[in-house]
Amino acid sequence: MAVHFKYSDLLEKKLYECSNRQLNFLCYNLKICDKDQFIFINNLNKHVKISQLRNQIDFFEIDLNKLNSILMENLIDEECFNHLQSNDLRQIVFLLHKHLPEGTKGLPNTNLYEYLQFTIDTINKSIREKINFLFMYMHNYQHNATPENDLKWIDFKNSHQTSWIIKYLESKNLLLSLFLGNFSLRDQPSIIITSSLDSLSLDTKEKKLLLQRMSKSWSQQKFRDAGKTKTKHHLPLTKQAKRNLKKLALFKNKSESEILEELINESYLLEMCDDEGRALY
Repeated sequence: MAVHFKYSDLLEKKLYECSNRQLNFLCYNLKICDKDQFIFINNLNKHVKISQLRNQIDFFEIDLNKLNSILMENLIDEECFNHLQSNDLRQIVFLLHKHLPEGTKGLPNTNLYEYLQFTIDTINKSIREKINFLFMYMHNYQHNATPENDLKWIDFKNSHQTSWIIKYLESKNLLLSLFLGNFSLRDQPSIIITSSLDSLSLDTKEKKLLLQRMSKSWSQQKFRDAGKTKTKHHLPLTKQAKRNLKKLALFKNKSESEILEELINESYLLEMCDDEGRALY
């Protein structure tokens, strides 16, 4: 005669001793939620989670030993996350970029540190593989993080500049896909910019050249913005120069005055400014 499985007081005690991270994983493992429902399950009251887990534990006839095995065989030790600051969004986004499927768009509007833990916990890999991933990419972050000296030309409090940089990165297909579509860091442009730069597959020299080009483009933009109030000037030009200017304007679909401004500003930046667009003379 089959013995009916009975949910025990020891199981109840064990569940109440579990951390929120452990309960979230059990909800996934015991098919209460899938990966896309992290926000929902993470926000549930602990008593509600345990009530739902109790039903599934009864259904799957899981005893205390089995429950302990599920946790031990799937969750890396909490100490492995100690080198990762829970409020270091820049590093967390880098790890999510490396961990989530390539091209993943958007970030959930939730605690991204807890979300990172959940995505690592629920991936179908061994404990050793999960630990290796975490330590390898935390090390890679230290190597790939864009040097602060290369970012000095950016005023992250200047919303006009940060908006321009984000649009620039997007236009060059350099904006991290996690910042496309809906994502939770729209009010933190410094994270959007630095995380996108950190995650580029460029060596130090290539990234430095990219930032120099970006800085020069921003300087040109400032010149254009400053020149929106125009003053009429008469510039005597040779007939040949006038013809060339007219052809160039037609070719680039711009006015002759726009072409002249562009050429003057480019020449000024090239001859009179350093690599970061600062005047030398």
